[in-house]
Amino acid sequence: MKILKFGASWCSPCKALKENLKGFDKCEIFDFDADINPEIFEKYGIRKLPTLLFVDDEGEEIKRLVGGLSKERLEEEFDYVVNERNT
Repeated sequence: MKILKFGASWCSPCKALKENLKGFDKCEIFDFDADINPEIFEKYGIRKLPTLLFVDDEGEEIKRLVGGLSKERLEEEFDYVVNERNT
């Protein structure tokens, strides 16, 4: 599983989320900026910032989270997704 993080350099909630993701080492995180990667935003239908997508190894969406997340909520969501996929 991977996390795709969609944001922008000018977005305050995106900056806060970036800080909350520091040290999160349970999976790879790929960062996409709205001003640099508009084609991937379109591919995944990203309309709000920040957005996190949990995706499988083929890039298929497992779960979508929109808005700022605390470190604790990020951990909870990740654990939930992992547990759901393993049941």
